[in-house]
Amino acid sequence: MILHHIQTTPSQSAALTLSLRYFTPGDGLLLSGDAVASVLDTRLQPKLTMKVLLLESDVIARGLTPLICALPVNIELIDYPRWVELSLHYKKVITW
Repeated sequence: MILHHIQTTPSQSAALTLSLRYFTPGDGLLLSGDAVASVLDTRLQPKLTMKVLLLESDVIARGLTPLICALPVNIELIDYPRWVELSLHYKKVITW
């Protein structure tokens, strides 16, 4: 079980695309920083079949809350304490 942590958008790096190649059942996907906007990419949404965890403070800072809450993707907004909890839950955390 791996928590894949992405901080950049697909236009900034290939991190999200690469992590999805290695994603297996039981893994988690956490987007923070600029990466929270990645879920708005309609070309990418069909690939996001798993629950996507977004750092809520980064979503709010970018003014994306109304847009993200209306998406057809399974999203959970999390805070920093939940992030720490998740990092302890998974066997490994990979920041791409």
